Amino acid sequence: MFAKLSHHYKVLICLLLLWPLHGQAQTYLQSTQELFGKNRVQYRRFYWKDYRTNNFEVYFYDGGTRSAKMATRFVENSFGRMSDLLGYTPFAKTKIFLYNSIHELQQSNIGLDRTYMTTGGQTNLFSPYAEIPYTGSDIDYKNELLFGVAKVYVYEMMHGGGLRDILSTTFLTEFSEWFQFGAIKYVAHGWSEEMDNYLRDMFTRRIRAGGKTKNVRRPTFMFGKDAVVAGQSVWNYIVQKYGDAAISNVLNLARIIRNEKNSIASTLGINHKAFFKQWEMYYRELVRETLENTEEPEFDAKLKMQNRKNYLINDIKISPDGSQVAYTLNNNGRFKVIRQDLQTKRMRKKTVMRAGYKAIYQRYNENTPLIDWQNNDNLGIVHYKNGAAFMTILDGKKKKTFEREWLSLAQIHSFDISEDGNFVVFSGTRKGMNDAKTGQNDLFIYDFDLNYVRDITSDFEDDLYPSFVGGRNDLVVFSSNRQSDTLTENTVGDIGDYENNYTNLDLFLYDFSDDGSPVLKRLTYGPGNDIKAVPFDENTFVYTSDDYGIYQLFKYNLETDESKPLTNWSKSIHDFDASPQSQSLVYTRLHKGKHRPYLKTNFNFDNTANIHITPRIRLLEEQNRREVVEKPKEEILNPVISELSPDEVDTDDYMFSDESLDPTDDENATPFSILGVVRRVNDQEIQVRGAYDYEPKMRARGFTTSFMLDPLRGFGFVLNASISDILENHKIRAGLIGSSDFRSSLIFAEYQYIGRRLDFSIKYLKDALFINRGTLINRYRVNRFEIGISFPFTNTLRFSLTPFYLNTLYTNLSPLFLTQPDNRTHYAGARTELVFDNTVITGMNIMRGTRAKLTLENYIGISNEKNSFGMLNFDARNYLPIHKEITLATRVAAGQFFGPSPKRFMLGGVDNWMGGQMGSSGQGDPLQFSDGVENSSIMFSRFVTNMRGFDFNKFSGSSYFVANFELRIPIVRYLFGRRFNSNFLKNLQLTSFTDIGSAWSSGNPFVRVSNVTSEVIQPPNSPFSATIENFRSPFLVGYGFGARTMLLNYYLKLDVAWSIEDAFISRSPRFYISFGYDF
Repeated sequence: MFAKLSHHYKVLICLLLLWPLHGQAQTYLQSTQELFGKNRVQYRRFYWKDYRTNNFEVYFYDGGTRSAKMATRFVENSFGRMSDLLGYTPFAKTKIFLYNSIHELQQSNIGLDRTYMTTGGQTNLFSPYAEIPYTGSDIDYKNELLFGVAKVYVYEMMHGGGLRDILSTTFLTEFSEWFQFGAIKYVAHGWSEEMDNYLRDMFTRRIRAGGKTKNVRRPTFMFGKDAVVAGQSVWNYIVQKYGDAAISNVLNLARIIRNEKNSIASTLGINHKAFFKQWEMYYRELVRETLENTEEPEFDAKLKMQNRKNYLINDIKISPDGSQVAYTLNNNGRFKVIRQDLQTKRMRKKTVMRAGYKAIYQRYNENTPLIDWQNNDNLGIVHYKNGAAFMTILDGKKKKTFEREWLSLAQIHSFDISEDGNFVVFSGTRKGMNDAKTGQNDLFIYDFDLNYVRDITSDFEDDLYPSFVGGRNDLVVFSSNRQSDTLTENTVGDIGDYENNYTNLDLFLYDFSDDGSPVLKRLTYGPGNDIKAVPFDENTFVYTSDDYGIYQLFKYNLETDESKPLTNWSKSIHDFDASPQSQSLVYTRLHKGKHRPYLKTNFNFDNTANIHITPRIRLLEEQNRREVVEKPKEEILNPVISELSPDEVDTDDYMFSDESLDPTDDENATPFSILGVVRRVNDQEIQVRGAYDYEPKMRARGFTTSFMLDPLRGFGFVLNASISDILENHKIRAGLIGSSDFRSSLIFAEYQYIGRRLDFSIKYLKDALFINRGTLINRYRVNRFEIGISFPFTNTLRFSLTPFYLNTLYTNLSPLFLTQPDNRTHYAGARTELVFDNTVITGMNIMRGTRAKLTLENYIGISNEKNSFGMLNFDARNYLPIHKEITLATRVAAGQFFGPSPKRFMLGGVDNWMGGQMGSSGQGDPLQFSDGVENSSIMFSRFVTNMRGFDFNKFSGSSYFVANFELRIPIVRYLFGRRFNSNFLKNLQLTSFTDIGSAWSSGNPFVRVSNVTSEVIQPPNSPFSATIENFRSPFLVGYGFGARTMLLNYYLKLDVAWSIEDAFISRSPRFYISFGYDF
């Protein structure tokens, strides 16, 4: 039968059965394999629909119809350009999930179970989808769409879209961050101002005192944002020197040979090392020119001297009198607002608000919170609670003077409070309106006295960074990408401009007191962005512009309609504010890869700077001029005439005619042309089908094949599989753990629904343990059925309640006890869990953060109350970064069985221990099996690890305590800071460790009398007993060192441990070879 299977199925079956992949299934008996995990919190229910085109399926929900229509046509319109640039067409339609805001994107379950610390052992089937949030403007939205589609295309291109491609690349070399993510960034955004600014900062970091420069690290040796931006610059360099076609050539060759270095050398004809030297010299020259023609800014104070946690400072404001400054610090969504008194000697700081929660493995809103001064004492703060936009005003004592939820706004992009403090002007995204207006960016004004909101604009153009000017409450300057100076109002059926992507923002002035006149006054018209206008006096305001390649400060005069540059700095101004009363300027800019806030008093706002045009702007202008050059008139007036003879065929434009068609039937009939059809297809209007209601369709998400080493079952295999719908709200998992004798096994199946505020699950589990020791042959079975409910408080904290029913079955198969009847015991109960997990994986077996779980289980004997018992267990782990990626990992765990029939914990050994040895814990040993005596308690007892230096079951008792301390040093990455192609080297980790633990049944290890430190002797049928104190130490201690790395796609661990028992240190160490993560 196997011989009749196709080659593809043979490959798949062999992979499933033979590949040494790391599994996720766990047995009951190993304690360090606790499941923690994070959550997604759904504050509202989404009713999904989708539009379909030839190349995309675009999913959206209520409130996103308008933006979905525009996005669908925009990505379909961009398909040809992106496919041509990459030289690749996807296998299947790309799925795009659109969200009305980043806060609603954070409620998505897609990717929640994704394993971020992977081995080759878990095969996750790639799904071609992108999640795109509306971030407050159509400009940013289109950029998000381009980036999301580019990410899907490049990832599928490099890793394959079919099952065979995914399986065949599982063990092969991964691509560097710069190579893959840099390509995505460049395909989406090209040569951007952000990249240019980041490169100037990157190169200036290497300038030493005296002007000497160090070589910039090659992108291959970079990580994180440095690697991505450097990669973007590498691909830009390739395009500038070798042309657009080089991108697809390099990527396609790398896809085939799975080697980025050789693909560059073979395609570009230059050695990999020499190529990066040329890349560095190219940008070093560009940076040198800019530095020689620009200035470094002067400042009087760094408002935040250090930024070790790399907070994002997204907004900064100085009070009208210049005595205080406020700024925001955003740490992946968890933010705080700082007020700083500039008049005190040390410029005392005060945190006036902390809110939000830290997004882990998710996007967070980088544009929150927003701040502005209402007066010299009150500070206005725009922030979000449970996805809703709020504005709060706090006085100097942190007392709320105003708070309001903006029910009609999905998000607020920017705002400004009028000089008299009575009005607020917003740039925001509508919600709750009809389809023609929902999801569009407009301007709104709010009157504090009348408690009334009205819109100023109502069209598809982006209107951003509004500000009151001229000391008036009805005169607003704002930035917009509109092409006309006349306001319009969109109607039902309008979706916005999807054919053009106008990204430049100009300044417009609107006097909405002029009898509702829809005519604006255009103030600027440049190739870049003119943004963030700040009023200076009645006739002038200052703003930033990148028309010349760097965001510089400009001053605009409303009377003369003239603008002049105030700065000529080497790096862009990210954000700023000015106080005309004190002539002070506060601003943020990039410094050593981090945003820093600065203060400059007595700034010269009357200065006129000689501004420098960056090489990027000059090159882009030259390219634009070449692109718009008209064809020579001779080519138009004198077309090429075909000189073919009558019996020759023009293969470039061959005409087919239908022989069955009588020309006389239709005098206007024309022959069929292949090229004509192609032209008509390309020129025809984009066809969009839908909207269709979303229907959950289950699809495979991944599978796992592995082996395990269980203390009781011994060597066994693990098979896991999972399926879910596209949104990953419905999930089904199933698995099998089997022993080498095929008699002991564990089978489970589980269904989860996590698409609402409460998460639900149903699970069935069947566990079988076969004991064969000479004449003793026993079989124990457990059947368990449970229904779970979980309530996530945040993305890191949840509470769950799981009622269950289970029964145990004991069968004595010994020939001497064939007449002994089976014994079945029934239980009902519940498990409650409180789980916290904010850990972030930064490398293989390297994490930062804390995770903890508190579990209470109660088993009630249905037929006999004496069988009842309960268990309380606590496990907390902390991962503290010491220096770079060197981490101190700490684990503290404790547990207790209680009730009429308590079970036991068995202390000692490590999980998945190759060649593990079983010890005897003496009196009450849970692993003692006797002929004819049932020991079903073993199905509930637990091994407690890690306790290196000792066998399994060294101590046992109804209570335990264990503490593990590990110093983890990723030695190669720490010393060289580079990425190796070798999994063995790049994941090599050295450790030193100490384990402390104890297990007991009576008393506790901290008192003199316990079952560990004393022994009770009582002869059978005797009323007398004796207690002997053996003065044993109640604690076991193990210490030593070890190494971890990836080998054959397993994370293998080698530990060398010495034991300390009763104050004696073992003479020789014990060696532990195991596999698995963490402790």
